[in-house]
Amino acid sequence: MNNLKISTRLSVLIGFLALLLVAISSVGLYGMSQSNDAMERVYTDRTVPIGNLGDIEVLMLANRVALATAEITPTPEVIAASLATVDKDLADIDRLWKAYMAKSLTPDEARLAASFRASREAYIKNGLEPTLLALKGGNAEEAQAIAVSRIRPLSEPMVKALHDLKALQVTEARREFEAAEAAYTTILTVSLTCVVLGLVAASVIGQ
Repeated sequence: MNNLKISTRLSVLIGFLALLLVAISSVGLYGMSQSNDAMERVYTDRTVPIGNLGDIEVLMLANRVALATAEITPTPEVIAASLATVDKDLADIDRLWKAYMAKSLTPDEARLAASFRASREAYIKNGLEPTLLALKGGNAEEAQAIAVSRIRPLSEPMVKALHDLKALQVTEARREFEAAEAAYTTILTVSLTCVVLGLVAASVIGQ
């Protein structure tokens, strides 16, 4: 290297440093892209869905309250208002559940979703619909009996599946964070290594 002219050595040094700058910049841009993708996945696949699941749980509770209100105060006006609330909440739950199912699901998530769907169908068919039918017929006592014997037992597996789905969103979001953190550490290590090797090589070329 000492036999090269100063202008040649400067050209080689500048070219090498330029390549090193491109390499480090490329690694940095790749890391930024990976981080952005991870943030998007956490938002679209975890944050929005857990919000939908939370809204579904609130609507399910509102249904229970509406039914209980109609059973305790079985006047035509209260029953009509409660039935309207239940119908609207069921439509909103269907809409939220459809939005939730539109995203990609992990195998465990698909299993829990199938469990929730099956338990909800059983709840509606064997518990909710008979209760609504009794209330429409003005039979509050029968509606109360169904609430005790069917509504409560049938709602338990449905609620459990929903809670498990919400917990899974947190678990998967944590995995995304840990993966992003590991990628950051790797990229930082590679970048610092490139800088150190570049400084050593520049020192050798510059001699």
